Amino acid sequence: MLVLHLLILTLNRVSLFDIYKKYNDLNDFGAYIFGFVGDVDKIDIDNMITFAERILADNLRLKKRLINILVESAQNLKFYHCRACDSTESREVFIIAQKRTDKLLFQAGNYILKSDIDGIESRIKMVNTIPKEDLGNLYRSVLDYGSVSNSGGAGLGFIDIARKSDSPLTYTLDKIDDNTYFFTLEISINI
Repeated sequence: MLVLHLLILTLNRVSLFDIYKKYNDLNDFGAYIFGFVGDVDKIDIDNMITFAERILADNLRLKKRLINILVESAQNLKFYHCRACDSTESREVFIIAQKRTDKLLFQAGNYILKSDIDGIESRIKMVNTIPKEDLGNLYRSVLDYGSVSNSGGAGLGFIDIARKSDSPLTYTLDKIDDNTYFFTLEISINI
């Protein structure tokens, strides 16, 4: 099995929150598909897509869904993380995808501002309460009638990710300081 493991170390940086430890702890389960931990501007989506295509070549459905989730998540990482960069003095994020016995597990983590938490939580809560069969209609409705947000998007990211996921989106928040948290999103796809 091909393995892509991009690790870009940040030297001389001390933090109470160890993103590398969190990444390594998550990496202890399942068969590794691809992963990245490091500077948000060094995310190499093309390489991750290439590895996903090779490893999941025999299952077009899984491959397409995982790639879609990867792209949407990377866009969210860049936007929300960059809003928190000044606060944390850190540009580190992570992405990891693993194949388990009965599912693919995708996780992405980044620093976010406390002021963004309510918006993120409400969007996740909303997509988790809408029946799966109705998410496509919501997606098309927002695409047709939605307004562009401050990030330049129409708020479609979590809707699209939820459409591709086979279980509710889950997340964790690790408090860094009074203004900053580390947000980890988990998405699963049945095999």
